[in-house]
Amino acid sequence: VYPCLMAPKIRNQSDDSRFFLSTGLDNHAANGSPALAPCKAQLHLPDGRVDELPILEGTHGDQFIDIRNLSAHTGMFAFDPGFSCTASCSSAITYIDGPKGILLYRGYAAADLAEHSDFCEVCFLLLNGNLPTRSQYKKFDASMKGHMMVHEKFKE
Repeated sequence: VYPCLMAPKIRNQSDDSRFFLSTGLDNHAANGSPALAPCKAQLHLPDGRVDELPILEGTHGDQFIDIRNLSAHTGMFAFDPGFSCTASCSSAITYIDGPKGILLYRGYAAADLAEHSDFCEVCFLLLNGNLPTRSQYKKFDASMKGHMMVHEKFKE
């Protein structure tokens, strides 16, 4: 059960007037291994309607319920004060887990990049997805320096 959506309750509780969410995450194949079919969460509404919401796999294994179509399908919205349990976007560049104090750029800890890399290396990483080789670094550094030149008229 995910705490992000509208105070979910466990399916078999006697109070049917509240929302509850079942994820299908406990579906297993006959041999006990996880089922390979895409997972969907089912949101059971007080009026008896059931909406299926896709479960997405995050970069670092976290799972997310995709509620983009929640309003269109149900006429309802999710309530998450302070967006404490809401991902605002997907990113191939940045991973943030505030409560755990994790900030990664392209899989590298920001603190490690600040301590062990220079500006040119970090720019290359952010643009290309990996740290540069020595030859890539030299070429990229020369290119950056060429773009940093100030026109003579601005020096006057």
